[in-house]
Amino acid sequence: PDGNFNLLLSHQPPFWDETSEKGVDLTLSGHTHGGQFALQLVKARITLGEFFHKYNEGLFEKDNSQLYVSTGFGFTGPPIRFNVPPEVVVFTLV
Repeated sequence: PDGNFNLLLSHQPPFWDETSEKGVDLTLSGHTHGGQFALQLVKARITLGEFFHKYNEGLFEKDNSQLYVSTGFGFTGPPIRFNVPPEVVVFTLV
């Protein structure tokens, strides 16, 4: 209902494009593992996941909606992470 805080837990972040338009205030997601592999260049960090996922890792904001994509602590495919540390995120909603 209007006036309530709406939280969506979604395994995959692409749903945020649609749900942000429907009044979801915060979406918490994962699935991407942050790409598992990243190169740190002089002024930029490039992750493998950026080539496959629109929302790869971190916080995204659009209108009155936010999406946080955690890199998690597992992996997909090869059991390796390079410059993408695992994370467990704790949110405090006030």
